[in-house]
Order: sequence, then structure tokens, then C-alpha cells
Amino acid sequence: MSVFQQLLQIREFREQRAQAAVQAERAALRRATEARDAASAELDTFKAYAQAREAALFGHLLARVVQVRDIQDVRHEVGELRVKERGHAQALEHAEEQRTKQSQALDAARAGTRRPTVPCRRSQSVWRSTRWKLPGAVNRPKKWNGRTA
Repeated sequence: MSVFQQLLQIREFREQRAQAAVQAERAALRRATEARDAASAELDTFKAYAQAREAALFGHLLARVVQVRDIQDVRHEVGELRVKERGHAQALEHAEEQRTKQSQALDAARAGTRRPTVPCRRSQSVWRSTRWKLPGAVNRPKKWNGRTA
């Protein structure tokens, strides 16, 4: 096997590895998006439940004569509902942060698979200086494609 074929195999291996990394990051982003959507749905569901529960609690208070202890119990339960709602909101924020991180990781993985658009000047100069000096190379004119070699 020639050196050129070995280099091509190495290049192909690296490209496959980079593509596998991109696929893994896509899957992680998909899972993070699903987690965010689930957290958002859970928060919306809990908000609806909390509103209904609060309305029911205050409805019971307004329907009868109550003692101070009953009012304090309702206030305490409403406070617990608010704490639980904040917990769901924080879970949603955390899920959104994870999704953002996964999106950035996917962008980084995609950037790793792209080839540079501007070739390195040093490699061009090395290639130009050695291209006609290889054994078995055919002598070419000094001008190639309108540029000097």
C-alpha cells in the first residue's frame, strides 16, 4: 500500500470519527430538547393545577364562616404551591441551559468536520517547491494556470 493510500485511509477514518461525533451530539441535542419540552409541559400542567387548587381553596373560605387558623392553612398551602411552581420553573431553566450547551457542542462538532476554506500558505509553498522535484515527475513549464511555480 502506498503512502498516499495510507493517508487517504487516515483521512477517511478521521472523517468517519467526526461524523460519528456529530451524530452523537445530534442525539444528545434531541434528548435535551425533549427534556426541555417535558419540563415546559410539566410546568404548564402544574400552573393549571395550582390555579384550580387555589380557586377551590379560596372558594371554600368564601362559602362558610372560617376561623383564623383556616385562613392560615390556606395561605400556607398556597405558599407551598408557589414553591413547587418555582421548582418546576427552575427545572425548565436548567433544561433550557442543557439544551443550549448541547446546541453549542453540536456546532463545535460540525465545525470539526468542515474543511478549511482558505488553504495554508505554508503548505502551498512546500507543495510548490517540491511538486516538480519528485522522482518520475514530468518537466512542466514554469507557468501553471497563469501563476509562476
